[in-house]
Amino acid sequence: MLNMKSRMINLLKAISIVSVLLPLPASAIQEDFDKPISASSNQQIAELNKNKLTFIDNVEIIQGTLKINANKVEIFKNDKGQVDKIISYGNPVTYTQMMDNNRPIEAKSQILSYDTINKIIVLQKKASITQEDSQISGEKIEYDLIKETMKAQGEKKKDRVITTFVPSNLKKQIEDSKTKK
Repeated sequence: MLNMKSRMINLLKAISIVSVLLPLPASAIQEDFDKPISASSNQQIAELNKNKLTFIDNVEIIQGTLKINANKVEIFKNDKGQVDKIISYGNPVTYTQMMDNNRPIEAKSQILSYDTINKIIVLQKKASITQEDSQISGEKIEYDLIKETMKAQGEKKKDRVITTFVPSNLKKQIEDSKTKK
């Protein structure tokens, strides 16, 4: 019974490792979070009284290796003048970042929210995360870049979260994560 429980735990660990974006056994390159955030677009609107900047059309956000492309991006600053939230809209919004295992991760959704203070990314509507041959998709995916945890769900109870992974890649990723620690 203990062996079966151990196998189940290992299987669940393997599935969760595969399914996270920002998320496989590697985390985002930590130096990215210390780099400045750069935003460019065809049009920019500043609402200074709301501490809000809006970028429209062909928007590109870059922070180190983190890159977001969208149709529209809203950037909010807190009272200390720090960027604390970025909300991106697109068809789709794309997110890429190099992980500390030198493997890129890619994500897509219609709406992407990035809490820059707590380092949490939320993908909504037709969300997917891909790393190499592994992919997870659902209506909503929440990824904590610091804790390296991910939660995916469908919009309704009948909606399913789908994870696809290649067992040989999974084995290599697990081995890589063990040598990292």
